[in-house]
Amino acid sequence: MRALLGPDAEALLAALELPPARGLRVNTLKLPVETLRQRVPWHLVPVSWCDEGFLLTAAEAAEAAAHPLHAAGAYYLQDPSAMLPAAALAAAPGESVCDLAAAPGGKTTQLAASMAGRGVLVANDTDPTRVRALLSNVERWGAPNVVVTQADPARLARAWPGRFDRVLLDAPCSGEGMFRKSVEARRQWSEGLVARCAGTQAQLLDAAARLLKPGGVLAYSTCTFEPDENEGVVAAFLQRNPSFTLERIEPAGADRPLPLPGAKPAEDPSEAAPARLWPHRQAGDGHFVALLRKGPAPPSFRRADGGARDVRPRGPGAGYGRATAPSTATVRAWRSFADRVLGSVPFEEADLLLHGERLLAAPPGLRQSVGAADGVHLVRVGVLLGRLRGRVLEPAHALAMAAPPGGASVALAPGGPRVVRFVAGHPFDDAGEDGFVRVCVEGLPLGWGRRSNGTVRSLLPSGLRRAPMPNAG
Repeated sequence: MRALLGPDAEALLAALELPPARGLRVNTLKLPVETLRQRVPWHLVPVSWCDEGFLLTAAEAAEAAAHPLHAAGAYYLQDPSAMLPAAALAAAPGESVCDLAAAPGGKTTQLAASMAGRGVLVANDTDPTRVRALLSNVERWGAPNVVVTQADPARLARAWPGRFDRVLLDAPCSGEGMFRKSVEARRQWSEGLVARCAGTQAQLLDAAARLLKPGGVLAYSTCTFEPDENEGVVAAFLQRNPSFTLERIEPAGADRPLPLPGAKPAEDPSEAAPARLWPHRQAGDGHFVALLRKGPAPPSFRRADGGARDVRPRGPGAGYGRATAPSTATVRAWRSFADRVLGSVPFEEADLLLHGERLLAAPPGLRQSVGAADGVHLVRVGVLLGRLRGRVLEPAHALAMAAPPGGASVALAPGGPRVVRFVAGHPFDDAGEDGFVRVCVEGLPLGWGRRSNGTVRSLLPSGLRRAPMPNAG
């Protein structure tokens, strides 16, 4: 770093001894940015490279983590610099997008909001524990268009070659951007780790490139400062893949990339280049992002099947287990529940899938935009609506978070004793008709409750139950 940054290196090393940066990103699927700002007591300082992002103090971040609006998915707590990759990729509604190394879900939720819940967003990770965290965050976000997968990226590329408009690869790295947060990250760092990571990153980038449609855009990012894992990996990728071109990123406040050893620094300000965020120069723990565009297909390029294959499984182990189209009786049970409890039927019948007792709503257009998932472990397709017990649907937590407002609900005050009891998994008093109700705070659902004889029992999954801070409101 001293060789690359000169006197500025001392400022970087000093910055790594400071507490980690804190940030909040608003879930625009659920409410406008300005509405959230009016509902919370914190002084939110804008993040220049993310319109939905704000800085928090450490004390504010602790309060924000315990506030009921966090459990309601109104915002995501995230390192401000980690908001740059998805902002740079700029996924649009209706596109097919893949987050190749997605857990724990910060960038996935940002992409889902950018897509306004429309199109198909595949969120993949290889580690089952991290996939569970990813799925939990996706459910809390209430995004209806996410497919969670657990697969090696090379397998994913074989299953879905040329299927995606945009791909995000936030690659595993040597992780100096984690030094503020993790003693383990400091302990395991070595020059050997940098070399191993650069080799892994090259393989992952090649898999990501195969997933892209001609003309598609790939965002490559890391939280390391190492040129060998950043500019060096990108330069080597462009040599291996001459059909790709580097695009310029110009987020407000970001730095230009570092020159590689022996290379002259770019003098042309219009030259395509990645972007860097440094912990001593910008708000955040540091990030690198490069945008790479895949060249157009030759005129003779055509898929024999037109690019549209059925996502439903073709045999044991393929696709989503043994998912099938639901029976008429199952659809009737779903419609009855939705009309009675939600006040409307929010998902199209054509998108429903039945997997054992579980009823799901797949993202509209999944079969046309992505296609079959041969050999890929699909952890979750779209929204889990619930489990069928005979002809009765028991609603899933994901449905409470993803369905539009309306229907049977109970409104709780953010700082009141009833919301404390509900989030902790305890019942509270509330008069009204018996049955399932969505428990809400500030108009946003926290989850399901079941009312009986004037008492609402909390149906929050056990892993989500905890008592918020007394001053959460």
